[in-house]
Amino acid sequence: MKRIIYFILFILIIIGIFFIVGIKTEKSSSGNAVAGATFKEKVTEQNFPSYLNAQPMIKGLPEKSLIQLIVGEKNYTIKNKKVVEGNIENPDIIVYFNKDYIPEFNNGLCETLKKARNDGALSWDTKVSTFKILFKYNSLLEYKSCLV
Repeated sequence: MKRIIYFILFILIIIGIFFIVGIKTEKSSSGNAVAGATFKEKVTEQNFPSYLNAQPMIKGLPEKSLIQLIVGEKNYTIKNKKVVEGNIENPDIIVYFNKDYIPEFNNGLCETLKKARNDGALSWDTKVSTFKILFKYNSLLEYKSCLV
């Protein structure tokens, strides 16, 4: 019985390592090629949710994602691969973002996230275990160069 438990733990650790390292063949080295999407308008506070909805990063989230995005005084919910204004109960992740960076998205999603993170204008809290985040949101590993 102990051998079975150790074997299962070993398999889970190996799977976790693959998620952490982010071994994906389609991933670009910089993250820029996979993170961008064409958005024909200038990004503003008013069309910010539409901009995010056009991004492959949002479209690639799991169906059951529960993310609260707080941008200045506004709250957005990212659920079922859609960004809408409003609150959500019991989110997996809460993302805090300075609204002054919204115009920066005209330079690209990945570039803006990197800049905001380096400037301390982007942070997040997780409300579930690290293992659950890695397992549920492993599609975001493709964009890890944009987020860290």
